[in-house]
Amino acid sequence: PVREQIGQGWIKRAVRWYYIILLPLVAVLFLALWRRISEYGLTEVRYLGLALGVWLAITAVYFIVSKKRSIKFIPASLCILTFIISFGPWGMFAVSESSQIARLKGILETNSILVNGSVQKAPGAVADDDHIEISSILKYLHEVHGFDGIQPWFAESLRVDSTDTNQFKSALEVAGMLGIEFEYYGRSGINGTYRLTIDLNYPVAISEYDRMVRVTYGLADAGTPPVPPETPCEILTAPDSVVLKIYRDTTEVDSLVMDLRPLIDSLTAYCGGHRKRDIPAEKGTAEYSSAGIKAKIVMLNMLVRRSDDATELINYEAMIMYSNDVVKE
Repeated sequence: PVREQIGQGWIKRAVRWYYIILLPLVAVLFLALWRRISEYGLTEVRYLGLALGVWLAITAVYFIVSKKRSIKFIPASLCILTFIISFGPWGMFAVSESSQIARLKGILETNSILVNGSVQKAPGAVADDDHIEISSILKYLHEVHGFDGIQPWFAESLRVDSTDTNQFKSALEVAGMLGIEFEYYGRSGINGTYRLTIDLNYPVAISEYDRMVRVTYGLADAGTPPVPPETPCEILTAPDSVVLKIYRDTTEVDSLVMDLRPLIDSLTAYCGGHRKRDIPAEKGTAEYSSAGIKAKIVMLNMLVRRSDDATELINYEAMIMYSNDVVKE
């Protein structure tokens, strides 16, 4: 009602230009969605984004060309859209499941895992990109839809118990039935970053060391570690190194610089430049020594950025075990 008051005519002009300016932004929205959908297929979120983009375009055109321009159009059209996309074979759940199953089928057929509608174990090595995509789709299906849509491909049931109609086998188990190792995380994240995580179920030898301390770099909970005289050591962390300083009372008596670069390069090479968890502890372990200090670092997890063949450590959490003559006294 304010727009009808004297001196408020600018509101009508602003509203009209608002919807005109909105049209090219809607076009950008469709381009962004199409880029994602063309590479990874439809999911419920992408379907919803596409549906809302269509609704936004129709709404903008309505407010541009209509003489009435009733605001009731917005809730009424949203209500209709919600009903349309929620049910039936055209609904977001059915379409998303079909899209992902079609992607999975194409990848499996390319790698001769799905032949004439039946699954057989991978006859050879599967390309890294396909390996990641298969794992990603299996994870999505398991979490959202279950495996009923791909059950006809398998001779064996994909349910944990044939009498239990609700519980499916894990994505990891289904990947094993395809003859591939399940990839938990998928490809690199934003700006080429990915996280590596050690599986602490693997044993780590500790008999040669007297003390253990947790160290962090770049994490929100890193805080400020206690320093002497509260503790007999001080830890200084940097992207590529950790410095361990030993104190007697408040006097530094020994120090050890632990270069992390060889460990970082070894871990990233082992993981092939992709995110990975459940890495054996021995892969994330390195030993260091100086005249008076012996130490072992176990990298618990690390966030890595890979670009132009260079690896940058953004943050990490580790445990350091150490022994020193001063500590033993």
